[in-house]
Amino acid sequence: MIRLELQRILDKQGLTQTALAETSGVRQARISHICRGYVERLELKHIDAICKALDVEPWEWIMYEKD
Repeated sequence: MIRLELQRILDKQGLTQTALAETSGVRQARISHICRGYVERLELKHIDAICKALDVEPWEWIMYEKD
């Protein structure tokens, strides 16, 4: 199972979803869905933009757990 922990990273860095949307260029609604885990797929361009904006690696917020 894949788990998204983007909100944890935002909280740790003291950022809001809106601030991330502004710095990454990813729509705020999409950031909100990712933070709540309401996505079935992520576009590589979004992963790239979020990682660059937060200065993190994808595996810091995209988690894999064996079922």
